[in-house]
Amino acid sequence: MLPLSTGNTQGCKPISSNCVVWQGPDLNCINVCNGDTISIVVAKMAELICTLIDTGIDASFDISGINQNCYVQYQEPGQDLTEIINNIIQTTCNNIGNITNLQNTLNVLIEDIDDLELEQGPQGPQGPPGEAGAAGEAGAPGSIITNIVDNGNGTFTITYQTGETIVTNTIETIPGLPGEDGGPGEQGPPGLPGNIKVTLPKCFISEVGTLTDNLNNITIGDNGTMLLQAQDALGNEITGAYTESFIEADGTTTEYTYSGWADLVTQKLCCLLDDSRCSSGTTSTSTDVLLTPNSDRVVRNLPIITQLKNRIVAVERKGASVYTPPKILARYVTNKVGQRVEMHELLSALEMDYGSLRNAIGSSSEVLKASRQQCINLSAESRLSGNGVMSTLPGWNSAPKNLSEAFSNAWKTICDMRKAVATLQTSVTPTGCSGFVYDPKLSLTKDGTGNINGIKFLFTSMTIPEGYTDSNKVKGTKITVEDSSLNTVVKFANITNLSTSATGFTIGNLATSGLDITSNFKIKIEFAFTDGSNLCERIMDFTLENTSACPTVTLLTTGETAITYSVTGLSTTSKSTYEVIVEDQAGSTISKQTISSPSQTSTTGKASNLVAGTTYDIYVKTTSLSGNISTCSKTTFTTSAPVCTSYSYTSTDYKTAIADVGSTKITLATYKSGTTVTAWIVGFSPETGLPCVYKGTDSSETGVDDTFVLNSTSISDNPTTSINCGNVAYPASGMTTLMNSNENGWQYLDAIKKDGRTNYYIYALANTANKSIDQVVFCCDCKPSYVRTKYGDTSSIAKSEAYSPDRHSWYVVANKTLRIPIDIVGYSQQTAAIKWNATSTLGGATSFVLPTDTAYDSSLGGTVQLNYTPSASRPIGGIDSVEVYAETDCTVGNPGNRTVNTITIPINDAATINQGNTDITVFIDTNVVSEDEATVIKTEIDRVKTDIQDNCPDWSGVINYVPVGGSNSGDYLDYTKAMVDMKAGGSGSITVASGYTSVKSLPSYWAAGSSAGIPSSVYLICFIGDVNSKGNYGGANLSQGWGVQPTAKYQKNYDELLDILYVNGTARTTWGSDQGCTYKKFTLNQILVPLVSGSQDGSAATVLQTAGALTGTVLSETGFKGFPAGSVKNPINLNDYMGPNASQMVPYNGTTVGASNTIIGLYNYGFRVLPFIDKSYLESDSNAHSAGDQIEFLGNAIKRVTGVDSSGMGISTDVTCPTGTDSIQLMTGTLNGATVSTYGTDPSDTTNCTKAGSYSVTASNTVPLYNSTGIEFDPSVPAYLTISGGNAGAVSAQPVDGAYYAQQGAASTNAVRRVAQYDRDGITTGKYWVNAKAVTDC
Repeated sequence: MLPLSTGNTQGCKPISSNCVVWQGPDLNCINVCNGDTISIVVAKMAELICTLIDTGIDASFDISGINQNCYVQYQEPGQDLTEIINNIIQTTCNNIGNITNLQNTLNVLIEDIDDLELEQGPQGPQGPPGEAGAAGEAGAPGSIITNIVDNGNGTFTITYQTGETIVTNTIETIPGLPGEDGGPGEQGPPGLPGNIKVTLPKCFISEVGTLTDNLNNITIGDNGTMLLQAQDALGNEITGAYTESFIEADGTTTEYTYSGWADLVTQKLCCLLDDSRCSSGTTSTSTDVLLTPNSDRVVRNLPIITQLKNRIVAVERKGASVYTPPKILARYVTNKVGQRVEMHELLSALEMDYGSLRNAIGSSSEVLKASRQQCINLSAESRLSGNGVMSTLPGWNSAPKNLSEAFSNAWKTICDMRKAVATLQTSVTPTGCSGFVYDPKLSLTKDGTGNINGIKFLFTSMTIPEGYTDSNKVKGTKITVEDSSLNTVVKFANITNLSTSATGFTIGNLATSGLDITSNFKIKIEFAFTDGSNLCERIMDFTLENTSACPTVTLLTTGETAITYSVTGLSTTSKSTYEVIVEDQAGSTISKQTISSPSQTSTTGKASNLVAGTTYDIYVKTTSLSGNISTCSKTTFTTSAPVCTSYSYTSTDYKTAIADVGSTKITLATYKSGTTVTAWIVGFSPETGLPCVYKGTDSSETGVDDTFVLNSTSISDNPTTSINCGNVAYPASGMTTLMNSNENGWQYLDAIKKDGRTNYYIYALANTANKSIDQVVFCCDCKPSYVRTKYGDTSSIAKSEAYSPDRHSWYVVANKTLRIPIDIVGYSQQTAAIKWNATSTLGGATSFVLPTDTAYDSSLGGTVQLNYTPSASRPIGGIDSVEVYAETDCTVGNPGNRTVNTITIPINDAATINQGNTDITVFIDTNVVSEDEATVIKTEIDRVKTDIQDNCPDWSGVINYVPVGGSNSGDYLDYTKAMVDMKAGGSGSITVASGYTSVKSLPSYWAAGSSAGIPSSVYLICFIGDVNSKGNYGGANLSQGWGVQPTAKYQKNYDELLDILYVNGTARTTWGSDQGCTYKKFTLNQILVPLVSGSQDGSAATVLQTAGALTGTVLSETGFKGFPAGSVKNPINLNDYMGPNASQMVPYNGTTVGASNTIIGLYNYGFRVLPFIDKSYLESDSNAHSAGDQIEFLGNAIKRVTGVDSSGMGISTDVTCPTGTDSIQLMTGTLNGATVSTYGTDPSDTTNCTKAGSYSVTASNTVPLYNSTGIEFDPSVPAYLTISGGNAGAVSAQPVDGAYYAQQGAASTNAVRRVAQYDRDGITTGKYWVNAKAVTDC
């Protein structure tokens, strides 16, 4: 047989297969022996393949080397190769859904990532050259020929396995047709199982590492093949037949080995199914080495992961869209406190601040360790002051767990020690030398002509212990007098005798003693006392200034550059020399006049070459004939300021080049938009020297991104307020009351000096809506200054933002001083301290605390702090006010300027939260307030809630929100009634509005079927705005005045309110009787907030109605100033109705028609009114023209009226927390180890013990009971059905007399479930509970 080598391209000669002999080992499994021809070997293999095709894979295939561990937890292992492959297919199918879910999740993630806009950072430095890349994949093997056709024209058509065909004129390398079959050979021994090859698809090759066939030392490329399992001639698995490798970023290579296709697929499936089975690859050839998703082997090459990676890289490289992180308001750190700064800037500052703080106070473990260094057993040590041990001190922490508790103990210990020492000081008499007090008084005496003639000593201020006398009993104590020429006189005096003498001791005739009477004198007193056993000594030195030689200098005229003066009191006999000296504040002599041996006692002089508007000192230096020099006291004066002209500039006058402003300048404002920073700067023109304003973008100011930054302070709470400079008024053009006053309207910047002399006071008209400064005034007049109160922590908000509207009341807590920080806006650089004045109040004492006073609280701040201490007797409605006037060196002699230097501060009584568990219930009239506006209310009051919790951690109450609907939604006394008759799902006095789901949260005891009682303390905040069309209390508008008030509905509700509070000792209304008002239902605080929407509308009428109901009468002038109605936007004038000269009397007095109750002001029943909250505060962006804080005005007002933070600073001095408690508590027992707190009696037969047991099986049939001990069925104390009834000690609130009450519980527990009978006559019998037993014993 002559073969054709059709696939040979290497030039080999054709050789017949019959001529080639198999020289390999015997292959028993296919009966091939060493020495057989290749024809026989191929035939045997073909037969085996046919058999496999016809019968399937033989079950005897050796599968012992295939690792099936990864999926045996999901299904049984395969027993032959067919089952293994089926298992692989099944496992793959089962995971298609999981992979699809994963892909869907990743797609969502990809979309989210695509939506991100990332800010591209600056280009980094060029990195070093990367490592060389891995070798490329091997090329695909050549195609296989499937057919050759002789075309009969000398050409041949060749067909390949791919379906492609070519035509060629040579067939030297094309194999010939097969020869005839040879005869069958002899059958050999059985051979080993053959290896099955698997063709690897291109998609697989591209998604894994580099695969190497170690058996043939080749790289497997697209459509390459792998053995299903590589085996040696003996059928043993070849574990390292194939290698998968990855090149890491650091250039190292990680490898994984497999025995074949089955091993590779199995391991990758295991890794996908359970990543805990994946471990890091190594260069090891162990078959135990698995893949790891953590090192990004298998999963990193899944198509969806690759896609995700590529898209993330694309997002990271995206430069067109820039994500700008939000800025954070810097409240405590950075040098931009009060401004919004970049996140990274704030983080850096926080890290530095934290590091400094940590270095200062130590690490947390060190601080904690230090806090636990309390003296051993200190809690059990006796107090140094008072009785008991240390642990009995209020608030003592027996085992301090943190620094705050340790500090608390330390202060309590210090205070205990101080009290003990103070007691010791007052109770122990000083002994020995410690009892002496050395305090002699010395003075010069003069003769009738004014000359010095002696030195007087008084010793009456000294203390000499009993039994002590001068140690020199003959002479006494030695006293030495020395003049400036060192001449001395020595005298002795008996100090013991003189200590009680009012005339003292005098050393006279100094001139005849040889002393210079024009000199200063040094005196030495050498004290020495003895009691016969002890000697007590002390030497004291004194210097007496001899001012008698000093003449008097009086300024006659003061000009800009010169002064004239007179000198009187010159001595014509002493032949002294006098020098009149003028010095500047640096001590340099500017002028000197010398007067030698004057012949007259007075003269005049002049000092020139002075600078206008500059401060100097003038004094006299006297030199006596003997050369003694006396420097007399100095007089300070200031030359006249140069003539000043005020200037006003509008935007059209501004300079546009920074060079047009000289070196003396102040930045007024900046606005940064993108990279452009616009700045407004005031200064002086280098050319003309006149004041000027610059607005431009070529300054060095950096600004804050997208923020209009003002460096000034608002002068008023009304943006439309004008300023007066000299006799010229400058209106706030373009301003409206809609704007936030903190950042709009006239603002004061600072004083700026021209050439160091002329002072200009800078005022700017800011317009935040336009982000502009519309006008600047350089004012020569320093008198305009504005007094403002501030509320809030200026470390977290801009200083201007702390100025709440002047008409917002401050609230004072009973028996506690209210502290109000006050600032002066405008010129306040004083040569003397500002003089603060306060008018008289109706019910409190006022005082000022200056920054120089020890009582000044720097954490509270303010140019001055006003203290208001309330008197026990409060004014009408708890309403007071005080006017504060600041007298500066610019206002002295200018009483007309008092109008701007004065502020009226309204002060009202706070309504504090009564108990630690008191809930706050907020009622919102939905006919006045939209849901969006209600959401703002909730946001603000929730902010207040956070502050309460921070300041008063023991408060456990909650805040409820009740939206009120219906036609009578403005009748706020119905809100009070609802706290009674809405219990347990009652229909009640109000209609709860539908909707308002973002706000609504009703009191829990209102729920249908609730067994909870009415709370003993109620705090209500009521947002209303219309008590006419949406209520029945007031008029339709302000012009209607009082009309027919109080209306019939108000009188009815008033009677019912008094029943709730049990004012008359009995219920006087049908409603009160129905609700069991036989005792005070609860302690009440009710805050009315009439939302102001106009100056004359229904909201104004609501303010009038609530004001009249609150006070019951007109107010005095001081009281009326303490009740500023309306807002800056919508002021309301109640003077004709509530003022001291009202034309109509307040009608809320007399008696009610229904129950004949005396009508008095609701203030007496715990009501307060906030008449200054504008409805515009509730807009989602109430500050349309600024980024200010009008929304927070509401929350701040609530914090003030509740007393939880009267200063807004969170300072403990200004915080009042709930402290009240109930006199009774929940009665509890146990049933089979569980706590029982509800009990039941059968209302059809209350005296039946058995029925009580049966009735109380159902939980809804039982109620809580209360007593003073909390002990179940305690016979020694009365029990009550409600807390309020127990607080009031009301018999009517006790359980039914003679009724059996059984524990709530299952009937199966009757053998241990307790029951007892109540006796209201227990106060007489001594037992309130009798016949206590188990239910089965009834």
